[in-house]
Amino acid sequence: MHCHMKIRILLVLSLFILCRHTLSADNFRIIGYLPTYRFSTIEALEVEKLTHLNLAFAQATYDGKLSLKGNYPYIIQRSKERNPDLKVLVSLAGGGISGQVFANWKRNMCPANRSAFIHQIVEFVRNNNFDGVDVDLEWGNITKDYPGFVAELSDSVRNNNYEISAAFPAMKLYNVLMTDDLHDFDYINIMAYDNSGPWQPKVVRQHSSYELAESSIEFWSELCRLPKEKINLGIPCYGWEFGRSVRSKTFSSIVNEKTEFAFLDNTRKIFYNSIPTVIEKTKLAKERCGGVMLWEIGQDAMGEKGDYSLLHYVHTTALTGGGSFLPKVRKFRIEQNEECLLSIQLENTVAPGSYFVLQDIVGCANEKIDLCHSDCTINFNLNTYPRGVYVISLIEPGLRPASQKVMKL
Repeated sequence: MHCHMKIRILLVLSLFILCRHTLSADNFRIIGYLPTYRFSTIEALEVEKLTHLNLAFAQATYDGKLSLKGNYPYIIQRSKERNPDLKVLVSLAGGGISGQVFANWKRNMCPANRSAFIHQIVEFVRNNNFDGVDVDLEWGNITKDYPGFVAELSDSVRNNNYEISAAFPAMKLYNVLMTDDLHDFDYINIMAYDNSGPWQPKVVRQHSSYELAESSIEFWSELCRLPKEKINLGIPCYGWEFGRSVRSKTFSSIVNEKTEFAFLDNTRKIFYNSIPTVIEKTKLAKERCGGVMLWEIGQDAMGEKGDYSLLHYVHTTALTGGGSFLPKVRKFRIEQNEECLLSIQLENTVAPGSYFVLQDIVGCANEKIDLCHSDCTINFNLNTYPRGVYVISLIEPGLRPASQKVMKL
């Protein structure tokens, strides 16, 4: 967490009133990577809160075609049904490929095979209703043929009105590239994470700090002279647990162990990004970038723990700049007067006999808040309650409850 962050109450979207939001005209991107082995999570994922979904990873075949595992036609169809504005990109290669998989990429990127291979990529995009291509060749897989490959790929993709992006390390421009080569991409996703991990098992520290995010943005915007609208800040949905070995832990598994952990950046020797840190990083990206990228959204809290979703807080912060997150249609609004004091203000006439109920989403609190009908404002103090997500519901006889979530950080 950013060291100067203060405890605050964040007011978030309604629990019972679902309303569709779109990001403002500044075209702020929210990009989520979804690996093929996470396709089964598609129904639980809130794709409505994404601007882009990157399906990862398609691989080159020996004979110059593109292969993507899983039922990706259904993923594309279902995602666009739920979010018609969503752009779905096919992400290529991925980090850590080796052996024959990398040999196929190397073979097809060389000048003799390049044009035919790129034609196959564009056909794959067109035939499967993708909206573009994301290039995710990394580190030792960046060959001398990479610049020529992405330049020609960029021309072909853009000539067909598709998008092209790429993933890059937090602060590394590969030696084969010049800064002008970055203009071959519409935008880049900077992987501002993995600053520690199994490759440095004795370096026990936060792998994706707020300071790393700041330094990464400065590297790409200042040293590489990339316009801020072309930079997306990468945010991890996982952590690294240091022990006898170093292993990854999904944010979902961390929250499932204890919901309080959603508000910490480390517990024991597990280092990850908490909800408060993700909110602060999204604010940073709103100010200095064109968007954020999440690796990867299948690791996020969802389902019964969806109230702790990192994607949710990226989305609401992008919409509001970190202010009050309120539903479009409401009978009451909530304001923060002090750190823990809520002011509940009625905005419409309510039925006689109505009252409020405060509930913890995990069942630790269930308190009735009496409503005096001569007053339009009720003050309530959360000071004695632990950090977490709460639901305040207006109960009106004969009507469906109207609710809002509040969060104590």
